[in-house]
Amino acid sequence: MADQPYELPDDIATLSAEDLDTQIAAAREAFQAMRTNPDLDLESMPAVRALAAGIKAMEAERTARLSQVQDALAELDTLAAEIGLDDHAPAAPQQLAADTDTTVEPPAGDEDPAAEPGGEEPVTASAGVVVPKPRLSLGLVRQHAPRQIVPRNGGTGITITASAEVPGSTLGSTLDMDGLTESVTRVAGLVANGGKALAASYQLPFAKDLIVNDAGSVEEGTMTVLTASDQRRLKGGDLVASGGWCAPSETIYDFVEYSCPDNLWDLPEVSLSRGGLRYYMTPELDINAMSWEWTEADDISAVDGDPTKPCFKIPCVDPVEVRCTAYGVCVQSGILSQRFFPELNTFYIRRAMVAYEMRLKGAMYAQARAKATPVTTAPSFASFTAVYGALALQVADMVERWHLCDRINLEVAMPWWARNMFLADIARRSGSQICDLPARCIEDKFAEIGVRVNWVKNIPPAVPTQIGAVTPATDWPDTIEVLLYPAGAFQMGRGPEVNLGVVHDSTLMATNDHTALWFESCNALIYRGPEARRVTIPVCADGSVGPRKTPVCPTA
Repeated sequence: MADQPYELPDDIATLSAEDLDTQIAAAREAFQAMRTNPDLDLESMPAVRALAAGIKAMEAERTARLSQVQDALAELDTLAAEIGLDDHAPAAPQQLAADTDTTVEPPAGDEDPAAEPGGEEPVTASAGVVVPKPRLSLGLVRQHAPRQIVPRNGGTGITITASAEVPGSTLGSTLDMDGLTESVTRVAGLVANGGKALAASYQLPFAKDLIVNDAGSVEEGTMTVLTASDQRRLKGGDLVASGGWCAPSETIYDFVEYSCPDNLWDLPEVSLSRGGLRYYMTPELDINAMSWEWTEADDISAVDGDPTKPCFKIPCVDPVEVRCTAYGVCVQSGILSQRFFPELNTFYIRRAMVAYEMRLKGAMYAQARAKATPVTTAPSFASFTAVYGALALQVADMVERWHLCDRINLEVAMPWWARNMFLADIARRSGSQICDLPARCIEDKFAEIGVRVNWVKNIPPAVPTQIGAVTPATDWPDTIEVLLYPAGAFQMGRGPEVNLGVVHDSTLMATNDHTALWFESCNALIYRGPEARRVTIPVCADGSVGPRKTPVCPTA
């Protein structure tokens, strides 16, 4: 006699837990048989889909029942904690368990089974008879369920549940600390050769009235926030305990970075492979010595041998030699400080690198400033127009003095703070609209006279005596000094770095210290000429404009 084909139950809600497990197992077996049937055709696929849907429905029913049981057990533990019980008393199975009654009985007469007080909710079966829903035995589940640790405060602890990847554990079962330790140990064995696996998950408990179900609902979010802040929810009607917060303050170990090595003097760099450099200065163009003119009268007089056409002889010149100077940093710290407070060491190492670059560029600028020709212009008015007029004069003078090519621009190292002074001066002019100025209006104006502006921080003489001093500035300086030179006149030679990194030596080890950073580099300023000028210009950022009369010359 052939086996009867499997049929899905009419109503899975009426099945007991054991019958539900049996039906799921039988349905899976039937599905596997259909899957491996060599005679399976397309006409049988609707039946296969229906069977798969039935299996999913039964598994969902089993999961829902398990969730109900877990919620009930959690409520029991919460209630036990509220009445002061540390643990649940082991009850006899017959006292907590109720038999699962699935007997089909016809209704007697006109009695309404639903009218009986305390009766189970009736369920109408397919045969037209009333079947009570199966009752879950919490006592039997309690015997096999993992113990939940519920605090005395009514169950406000974190809920830890097992993962599906833990061997020997049921998905979603609640774990205590011992169970969590065992789960982590088992999962660690699974990934001994690499990979990752989930041992457990945790959930922070919130009351139902503190959970926002619709994230897009403004009304629900507002009401939830108001509920959480309602003082009437707390004992005593106060959101803060009268004894204070008790908990110590949290420590933020990071530091705010605000110092950067930007807007430093920008000059070309060349590599130094030795301890110094020799180079030749560009000779001055002597037009009269290197050229001559010959008139007819000179030619007639030359019969006697005088005069003669002069010939320029190239002289021997000596090279200029510069020796490099070492610049570096050395930072020491405690070994335990590096181990337990690494943020502090990292912060100071970064600051040391910033300080090194600023010191190096500052030293190069000081050397260039010493080589420049000092020039002080005549007093004028305002600040931007005064500097603009003074530089226009110096540019014209240097171009004519050294016969500079049109392709060679002049560069001006100007204090960074001067840009703000210029904008303040322009803003004070009558009828001026500072908001209408382009972002690079100042640079563009200087470019019209052949000058590229290099805004430089931390350059003398105004810094740090008048700008950037310990005492906050209350007025702009009355003079400004700029360095004007042809592009490429100054270069910086940078030698190879000697970097020892982290150093542990016996001397420092004796005091439990170590060198966290040590390196140095050899640098030198190369001045190729022909001339640089250190121009001092009187300024006054008062927004003054030219007078409506002929000014008294000379006015730069």
